[in-house]
Parts: sequence; C-alpha cells; structure tokens
Amino acid sequence: MQRNKNIYRNKNTYNILVTLHPGKKAKEDGQIKAIKGQEGFTCILKSLRRMAFFDQTNLNTTALNAYKKIKQAMMNFHDNYDELVQMGVELCKNSNIDIQKALNSDDDFMFYYCLRVNKKQTIKEFFDDLNSMQKWTVLYDILIEKIILPLMNIKNISWHPRDGFEALGESLKQHGAHAFLGKFGAYSHDENILPLPYKNETTHNRHVLYFKKGSYIGDSVPFAHCVVVDQVKVIEGKEFVFFRDPINASNSETPEKIYMLSYENFVNRLTNWKGGRYINNKYSDFTYGRVSHSPEKFGHSV
Repeated sequence: MQRNKNIYRNKNTYNILVTLHPGKKAKEDGQIKAIKGQEGFTCILKSLRRMAFFDQTNLNTTALNAYKKIKQAMMNFHDNYDELVQMGVELCKNSNIDIQKALNSDDDFMFYYCLRVNKKQTIKEFFDDLNSMQKWTVLYDILIEKIILPLMNIKNISWHPRDGFEALGESLKQHGAHAFLGKFGAYSHDENILPLPYKNETTHNRHVLYFKKGSYIGDSVPFAHCVVVDQVKVIEGKEFVFFRDPINASNSETPEKIYMLSYENFVNRLTNWKGGRYINNKYSDFTYGRVSHSPEKFGHSV
C-alpha cells in the first residue's frame, strides 16, 4: 500500500475520535443500558449492537425473532456446524430469502466461485460441496445482510483498505464508529501475555491498552474477531487505530476499555466478512466496514 508520508501538516495533531456512548440503546424506551461482554461466538452481533437502533414505528418482528434465535445459537455454539446450517436454511425460508439469488448477489461468494476448479459446477453445486463450516460462513453473512443489518439500521461503507489511513479518518467523521472483522483483540494474542496500559492516551472514560510485541498469534487462529473502531490518531509520526472489543462489558459506570494498534498491523490483519484476509486479496472489492445509518442517534460528533 502506498501512502503519502507527508500527508499531515502536523503529524502530532491528526486525531479523529468519534462519540459512541457506552452500553446500548434500548429498543423500548431509548435509554442507555449496559452491554454484557461477549458470550460464545457473538462478536459480530455484539459489535453491531453497540451501533444499532431499532425503529419502533416499523419494527420487523420476524427479523427480531430471527436475530434472537441466531444470537442464542451463537452464544451456545459447540462446534456443530450442521445445526447452524440447518437453522440458517430455515431462517432464510421463514424470511422469504431466496438462497440462490442471495448467492448470486454475494460478491465475496462469487469471487471464490469464479476460482473453482470444476468450471462446470453450478452455483448451487459449488455451495452444496462446501463443508458445514464454510456453508455456515456463507449463510451467516446472508442472514446478517438480509435480516440483521436492516433490523439494526446498519449499512456497509465504501471505505477500502487501499484508500488509506486519512480516508478511514474521514469515514469516521462522516459515519461514526465502524465495525470491522479481522485478527484483532485477545483472541489473536497469546493468552499468557496480557495487554499493557498506554497511559499517554488514557483518559477518565477511556482506558487504553496495547498488546506487547511478539504476543500476536492470529495467523494460526482459525477465526476472525469483530471490533468497533472509534478513533484514528497519529502519534509521533506513526498512524494508529483504536477500537472497542465486545469481549469487554460496556457501561457508563466504568471507563471503556480501548485497544490500540498500528494502522499497518490493522490493515495486515483485516478480513472481509467471511474471514478472507485483505493482504491475500489486495485488489478485490470486498466489503470491510459497517456503520450506523444514523450515527447522530448516539450523539455522534468529532
């Protein structure tokens, strides 16, 4: 990736920090309530929930029930992907989602379909030949795109890693906090090496941490992890990204735990929503970030 090293007039003053309230906005009365830490494999749902709001005037109860069922299944997941696939197919049927059409319009899936060895395979045959884990990965993304994003009033954004650091900052200014998937957080670091406090960036409501060099093990971890980016900043001439991790509870009583890493490592560890690494497919047009349709509902400001 090429970036202009002299893009900042003052390299120590470039700082985009967006407002994102602690906890979640309750759908019943709009009050802010605490969010529990992630349970099971709910990192995407927990991250999106921090930016979500429910439109009570037009609430899709079928979608809401599907969301609850997915969340429960991911909280209690114990390596049985066949059960998840069965649930995913049933939810698509109950929500009038045509899986074949959804696959046709899924750029990520079609990218891999075009790379198939057997060029005579149809889209359905290619999907049917996937193992249960791969099928669920595809179905989960369809369910999120077709059910959960509309329910939570969340959308994909156009920012792409090749756009660079400053473009990410501008996207934060415009759209508020961003959800990203990648080899981030404690799940991608040695559990015996705890993150350290970074006192220079810690404030009364933000307890900033970083992972020690050499503790990263994400390349050997089979799963990606969803986090919420709410700040980019240049520190001593180096670009950094700051994020919230859904494994940590969020409430107004205690400082929010914030993790920082270099922008270079952020991009190198970034994946699309099916876990494909950006560094392995640099020229693809995969979708990477998701944001709220109405960040002002969370007091969004810069």
